[in-house]
Amino acid sequence: MALFTKKPKVVEAVQWNGDNLAEFQKLLGGTEVYTDDEGGLIVNLPQGRMFVTRSHWVVKDPSEDTLIMSDFNLKLRYKAKK
Repeated sequence: MALFTKKPKVVEAVQWNGDNLAEFQKLLGGTEVYTDDEGGLIVNLPQGRMFVTRSHWVVKDPSEDTLIMSDFNLKLRYKAKK
């Protein structure tokens, strides 16, 4: 059996706080991003519509994949770059 470690990579991420739509529009470029009636965020991506609740993160990695992560999972997988 072989063991592997994940290669370090730098990702861009924005945490939804209900009032930072412009940050998401900047992170996601021309992707359609808007809020819903309950304070959530809706992101229309080629792979489908993603729903983001407050305190969750939208993460864009170097391969241009877009992920949604809870605050816990983001901090578990990534260390903030200073």
